[in-house]
Amino acid sequence: MDGVKLTKRVVDGLEPKASAYIVYDSDLKGFAIRVAPTGVKTWQVEYRPYPGGRGVSKRRMALGSSTSVTPDEARKKAKDVLAAVANKEDPAKDRSERRKELKVSDLIDLYEKEGCYILRGKRLGEPMKPNTKAYTLARLSHHALPLLGKLRISEATSRDIEKMVKDITAGKTAKDEKVGPRKRIIVRGGEGAARKVTRDVSAMFTFAIRRGLAAINPCDAAAVRKTDGRRTRFLTLEEVSRLGRALEQLQENGANPKALDIVRLWALTGARRSEIAALRWDEVDLVHSCLRLNDSKTGASVRPIAAPAAALLASIRTNRHSGFNSVLMCDS
Repeated sequence: MDGVKLTKRVVDGLEPKASAYIVYDSDLKGFAIRVAPTGVKTWQVEYRPYPGGRGVSKRRMALGSSTSVTPDEARKKAKDVLAAVANKEDPAKDRSERRKELKVSDLIDLYEKEGCYILRGKRLGEPMKPNTKAYTLARLSHHALPLLGKLRISEATSRDIEKMVKDITAGKTAKDEKVGPRKRIIVRGGEGAARKVTRDVSAMFTFAIRRGLAAINPCDAAAVRKTDGRRTRFLTLEEVSRLGRALEQLQENGANPKALDIVRLWALTGARRSEIAALRWDEVDLVHSCLRLNDSKTGASVRPIAAPAAALLASIRTNRHSGFNSVLMCDS
């Protein structure tokens, strides 16, 4: 249809026909409105990509419907597109490529299948331990997915990361849901959770960069804390005494000796819960007062132990065939 100044009155007066048709604006070349047989009217702009000329096919970009975008707004959008074209850009192609780009939700799925490995330290490139992987994916699923999942990978910015941290800290992703008989999903927020999720998201984007799926890591420029502070809080002697008395009282009341000995070893060694609960006798070296862990979170590890811990282990070994103590550790 011949060009006419596209104003609100003109657009409102356009009637649908048996087939779609386009009305071009008389003032801005390439700016137009498309009228569908259903009556839906869509603003659009068409252009020839660089270097232009009749040998280059035209591209069209939709700018929004006439009910949601005013003529002035549509005209401004069209001018911005044409200005980009004059700068040798191809906005329609870029938009099409962005639509094909993975979302953060897709990246989380890909990271679960292919990317859960250690990215720093002496274990660089090694697969995560099963528990580490499970906790990492749980944090990504329960926190990052609802807050960032709908974004395209290239759309995620440092501002999005900062907002994610703020929302997790405020507890917006916290939940307590029953998902089956005697089973619940409990997700807690807070500053600590926010820092851990930020580290997980950063590792995931590092993986995306290495796969050629992202150009930058939005966590790098985010004004957020990514590490936990050093812990300076330790039990006082009085608190250690109280813990010992409490364990003795539990033992007198018939508590599981295995569980009590595990708690004592936690307190005496500072080891992780899983390291003590899965400790094997062939990892205990009482001659040299140390634990020789075959496979800790950081790989094989030697842990010196103090005399009280060694004495407790010696006592357990002596009595390991009696009661619950026999299953405190796995036999070699």
